[in-house]
Amino acid sequence: MGPKTREALRRGVQPPQKVTRGRLFEVDLKRQLLLCIHEGKILYILNTSTGSGERYYSGGRWKTATTPKGDFRMYSSHSSGWQTGPLGSMYRPGYYDRGWAIHGSRSIPPYPASHGCSRITTAASDMLWSRNWFRKGRRVLVR
Repeated sequence: MGPKTREALRRGVQPPQKVTRGRLFEVDLKRQLLLCIHEGKILYILNTSTGSGERYYSGGRWKTATTPKGDFRMYSSHSSGWQTGPLGSMYRPGYYDRGWAIHGSRSIPPYPASHGCSRITTAASDMLWSRNWFRKGRRVLVR
């Protein structure tokens, strides 16, 4: 971490959040952060890497790697390790919109680099699973 980050941590600076009620994930696309919020308090701030904006070929057609903005609910999850799909492997994903998910990965650069999912470290994924964050119906706000 650099001196600006160290100073922000020392001062207790937190990113702005949109929601003050409930228990939810908030994905901040501009800052590449995943906030875990409970009743208006940020419990965890995790680095994430979201959709790169680049073109890729999958399922017989060209697509653009974007992370959809919106207010979603987790509808499915895979708790037992790595899951392989057509775009690669995801660690313990929690799906919130069609095929988009919050999931662990070995690569979380500090810039948008995914096909559209919100990548977090495998350690962060394990921590969130152990604290019951990946649940069906969990709100995921992407802004």
